[in-house]
Amino acid sequence: KAEGKPELLMRVGINTGPMVIGNMGSTTRMMYGMNGDSVNLCARLEGANKQYGTYSLISEFTYQAAKEFIEVRKLDIIRVVGRGTPINIYELLGKRGEIDELVKKALPDYNQGLKSYQSREWTEAKRYFENVLKISPEDGPSKIYLKRCEKFILEPPAKDWDGVFNLSSK
Repeated sequence: KAEGKPELLMRVGINTGPMVIGNMGSTTRMMYGMNGDSVNLCARLEGANKQYGTYSLISEFTYQAAKEFIEVRKLDIIRVVGRGTPINIYELLGKRGEIDELVKKALPDYNQGLKSYQSREWTEAKRYFENVLKISPEDGPSKIYLKRCEKFILEPPAKDWDGVFNLSSK
């Protein structure tokens, strides 16, 4: 950007786990690639970025493997297409100790909003997410949670609601 070149934006999903990597196919048609449940989850996380307005999502497995070295914010508990077990997902914010000042300023309200949301305290959660949006008006996750809170204030989920968001598309 400083050199006057266009900015390149891309979305990434990162997961840690077993997979098959190598040459795949037949002797007449060979391709180097990877396959497995861990790879599929990566693809689902990459796609989920669009819904949350984020660019880098990581799974609980990656968070556990790298938490000493990275800064994250917990984003949600999701169930992806083709996988029955819910998973915690996180937005990757940067290397440990290297968070953008605006994000750092908004993070306490975001975390309190998420805690209130998960405790079914919709009105309180809504206030926290509104505070985040005053600091960072384009924060995608806060916009999502604000909409969910407004919906749940009018129509609360069932008493057995587990807080899991089901992603309906790949």
